[in-house]
Amino acid sequence: MTGTALAAIAAIGGLWAQAVATYWSQQTAKDQLAQSREDGNRELRAQASRVTFWIAATEDGPRPHIANRSQDAVTAVYIWHEGMVLALPDLAPCTEIVYMPESDRSKDGILVKPPEILTNWSLYTDTSIVGFTDRAGQHWRRKTTALNQTSTFDPYTTHQLQAVPATSLHTKSAQQCSSNPT
Repeated sequence: MTGTALAAIAAIGGLWAQAVATYWSQQTAKDQLAQSREDGNRELRAQASRVTFWIAATEDGPRPHIANRSQDAVTAVYIWHEGMVLALPDLAPCTEIVYMPESDRSKDGILVKPPEILTNWSLYTDTSIVGFTDRAGQHWRRKTTALNQTSTFDPYTTHQLQAVPATSLHTKSAQQCSSNPT
């Protein structure tokens, strides 16, 4: 074998080694990018994942509960239920609200009941949705079993009610409130 042939074989071996190194560098870069995306998504969802919604039994029947277990308030809180939207006040950090619609007295003293639709909640269906905006201005929709980011806040409804009187909102401290998701 001549020196030229040995040089050619060495060059081919070097090119092959460089190709293998390039391939593994590319795989490492892909893995790092995927990890960065996952970390970014986890960070984006950090506060939203700490806002929960469920329907629980009470003396007056099933009622919706919303808890903000994060260290920051959420704003523009809505409950979509059976074509109606209840606009709630901002939800403070480490706070749980239970919506308990109560009768209210009108200006002329007559007792006015809340619409029946707002007293008729189900423990067994997943049709109600909570919408809110997190500290970063991201909009979210949460069902009892799912959390999704949305680009706009567009309540798809024909009626919007303010959750008043204020006595309809029972506020208490949220359990398991922390800055890190569990």
